[in-house]
Amino acid sequence: MLKVSKAWIRSAEKRYPGFKDTLDHYEVQDLPSCPLCGSVETAKVSTGLVGYSTALAAATTKMKLIPNGHPADFYCSACDKFFDIPAK
Repeated sequence: MLKVSKAWIRSAEKRYPGFKDTLDHYEVQDLPSCPLCGSVETAKVSTGLVGYSTALAAATTKMKLIPNGHPADFYCSACDKFFDIPAK
């Protein structure tokens, strides 16, 4: 879900050409629900602190930016926990 206004996105697009396309990519992702609490408010985990990633994480709830490491592939906003989906 978007966390910012359209004006904010336009501003980010000026600083980072292609930003809106990347944001749209995250926004349409079908992410798994949290296996711990069942919430659908989950995000794809990404590491880094560069401007582009920071702006992207600020704009959508579907990306969780952490400074380093990779505790799991997904993050649940509701229960504040990281999780993976077991391979089938």
